[in-house]
Amino acid sequence: YSELRKEINAQITQIADTGLKVTHIDGHQHMHVLPTVLPIVMEQAKSFGINAIRVPDEPTSFMNYIYSPTRFLGKVGLSTVAANARPIVRNNNMLTTQYFWGMVNGGNIDQKSLMGILKKVNNNSGTHELMVHPGINNTILGKRYNWGYHWEDELHALCSSHTRLYIRQHGIELINYGDLI
Repeated sequence: YSELRKEINAQITQIADTGLKVTHIDGHQHMHVLPTVLPIVMEQAKSFGINAIRVPDEPTSFMNYIYSPTRFLGKVGLSTVAANARPIVRNNNMLTTQYFWGMVNGGNIDQKSLMGILKKVNNNSGTHELMVHPGINNTILGKRYNWGYHWEDELHALCSSHTRLYIRQHGIELINYGDLI
């Protein structure tokens, strides 16, 4: 655990040293919520004055137009681990959103799936996190990250007039983790 603690500390230090205000902690592929990692992540976050953390526990029944057994199984596993992490996070006085969306559609959010998420946001009061991966050039990003993501589609869906209109008509307030703390 000492090597893990040292690495997490080094990563947070590197970000903090840029002068950016770190509003929350999350991890690549959500590794920060694994049972052996989470206590160390929270300890290190608190030592830097970071009091919020992502808990990626998208409801397991929410498939949002995805028909992939592989994605479903991965989502169920991660969401279960994250759901178990949620009370630990709260019991350690760390903030998080009440809802998380975008896992099952990760890298593949288009207008239809974004509207599916926004309807869930509209129907469930509380704070929601939407995980997205928008980008300007699929070709360039695809060469660097071989993930099969559709960065441009996500950007277009997020910035569309349809999305803006839905958000405005339903009084959805856009915030970030800095607004939670």
